[in-house]
Amino acid sequence: MRFTLCLTVGETADTLYAMRELQRKGAKVLGICNVVGSTIARETDGGVYIHSGPEIAVASTKAFTSQLTALYIFTLMMARMKDMSFEAGSEFIDQLYSIPDLIGKIVDNKDEIKSLLISTVMLLILSFWAGDKLSCCA
Repeated sequence: MRFTLCLTVGETADTLYAMRELQRKGAKVLGICNVVGSTIARETDGGVYIHSGPEIAVASTKAFTSQLTALYIFTLMMARMKDMSFEAGSEFIDQLYSIPDLIGKIVDNKDEIKSLLISTVMLLILSFWAGDKLSCCA
C-alpha cells in the first residue's frame, strides 16, 4: 500500500484533483491541515491539524512553517520506525529546537544580509542582461 502526504497552504482545485486522483489509484493520502473541516481534512485517509491560527494571506508563513515542522516530525517518526537510532532521532529533535536561535542570528545580521541580497540581485540582473547580449552575439 502506498502512502502520499498532502501538504498545502490553501486549497486549490489542482491540489484537490491530485489528491483525489491518488486515492482513485489506491494511494492512502495523509493531510497536514490548518483548518478543521477543510476539504483536505475531510477527504484524506488521516492526518494532523497544525492549529497555526487564521490565514490572513493565501500563503501564510506561519501555516507553511507549521506544516514543515509537522512534516519534519512525521519524517522522524517514519525513520525511527525503520532503522534510525534513538541518538540520531534526538539529534534530529535538537536541530528542530535550534531553529529559533538560527532565526535570531538572521535577524541580528539583517543589515549585512540586506546588503548581500542587494548585491546578489544586481549581479543577477547584470548577468541576465549580459547573458542575453552575449547569446545574441554567439
